[in-house]
Amino acid sequence: MISATQGSEVQTGHQAMIHDAQLDFYSRRLATCSSDRTIKVFAVSDEGNQYLCDLQGHDSPVWGVQWAHPRFGNLIASCGYDGQVLVHREHAQNQWSVIYQYKHETSVNSAMWAPHEYGLILAAGSSDGNVSVHYYQPDNTWSVQTFFVTQLGVLSVSWAEATSVGAKTEDGKDVLRIVTGSCDNTAKIWKCEYGQSEWENEFALKQHTGWVRDVAWRPSITTKTNVLASCSQDGTVVIWTQEKAGEEWTSTLLNKFSSPVWRVSWSITGHILGVANGDNETSLWKYSLEKKWEEIAEMPGEEEESTASEIIAEKDTAGTSSAASMAADEGVVKNEESGETASVPPAPQVQQNDMQGGYTQQQEYAEQQLPSYGQYNQQYSHQQQGY
Repeated sequence: MISATQGSEVQTGHQAMIHDAQLDFYSRRLATCSSDRTIKVFAVSDEGNQYLCDLQGHDSPVWGVQWAHPRFGNLIASCGYDGQVLVHREHAQNQWSVIYQYKHETSVNSAMWAPHEYGLILAAGSSDGNVSVHYYQPDNTWSVQTFFVTQLGVLSVSWAEATSVGAKTEDGKDVLRIVTGSCDNTAKIWKCEYGQSEWENEFALKQHTGWVRDVAWRPSITTKTNVLASCSQDGTVVIWTQEKAGEEWTSTLLNKFSSPVWRVSWSITGHILGVANGDNETSLWKYSLEKKWEEIAEMPGEEEESTASEIIAEKDTAGTSSAASMAADEGVVKNEESGETASVPPAPQVQQNDMQGGYTQQQEYAEQQLPSYGQYNQQYSHQQQGY
């Protein structure tokens, strides 16, 4: 096993605990969010990191941020303790505004964009027990579906990829799936045929004895099996597997940690799983030729870090990265005031002028090479009433 300690730090300037840190599609910009109610955006590269701007809109701690696929332009979704789900858009270089706002009754703990093949769709899970699904429409409006999960509250949501098992009906229609983690100690799988208005609870996955803190559906680039990971307050990480659509899921205990596990995150190819636990450690796991999960790297944090605020965002773009290179490539986001850090990978090497002109380059890619998010979503327009 490799101990990964090498990395770089991003001085965020946040005035309170950092709860999330996410790179954009190109790994050139980093978004962080904090209990100080702000979202900060940075340009990152091997040559250095540069603060770009703050994003406003939340009235309380911001729990999560996520970049949309670049074909929709430069968009960031955020969620927070104030019950808000916000979509921020960059309308000029480093100038952002809120283009969409939705409010749950209580804290929104997780928000995640759907696979871009489905259009511009956002799911959010709340402590009010509901998941809201937000669909962008061709007329620049948004429609919302909600479904109830549990009275105890939803902590995490994750989408199945468009290539996952069961993602198409026999007549070729798309089937959207979401897995939720909640305070009833259960991970639940929900499905909705595209164009329909009801989300159906397909499976309830029960093995944890504590809150399910996070869930992550494995990318299905190289497999024809559905796999997802869940982690819990009870210290366990469980791998769930489904061989064929409609079949029951089977569980495998990846590990029992000595403290609560806060986050799980797959590499891009789905070969490696990252785990962040309450002992202030991030570990990387891989399924071996002996058909068992093995820890391949460990990244201990500083003694005074709070792992509750960490998120792992590891990267294995080629699918052949060694554990050594992957561990060595991990970077760190740091709060100047409290010393809080979050593990993130560095950006690929780019020219300095590329970093400075990130908005122009990404916008050209989104607008010239691919249709705009409005045009793209038009082909997925929902015609049903009540959205």
